[in-house]
Amino acid sequence: MVTYAFSPTIHFYLNTHSSVSDLHSAIDGVNFTGGASYLGSALKTVREDVLTTANGMRSGLSRYVLVLSDGLSSNLSDTQWQAEQLKWTGATLFAVAFGDQIDHTELINVASDRYSTEFK
Repeated sequence: MVTYAFSPTIHFYLNTHSSVSDLHSAIDGVNFTGGASYLGSALKTVREDVLTTANGMRSGLSRYVLVLSDGLSSNLSDTQWQAEQLKWTGATLFAVAFGDQIDHTELINVASDRYSTEFK
């Protein structure tokens, strides 16, 4: 799990927890911070550091990334570039945005296809 504002923070990897209850506890323990929204750097971190065999990614399995966002990245061009880089690895990206300043086009471009988005 990666959160982001000014910079990404890795809270745990795919192979960190061995039970569902441990995973739920870890998610519940994450404190979310406000501020800038550098989604591109978070996507790069997921590609380079999280979706790796060393950190629990198993070969031959699908790669799914769920992006939760306020819907407005602080660096649009980097966000779109990093999303494309992640898609090129074979990952499928789903984008969910919350808030009142959502850039629908940005989130549609982040997601693997326009049906992989949700706006609230």
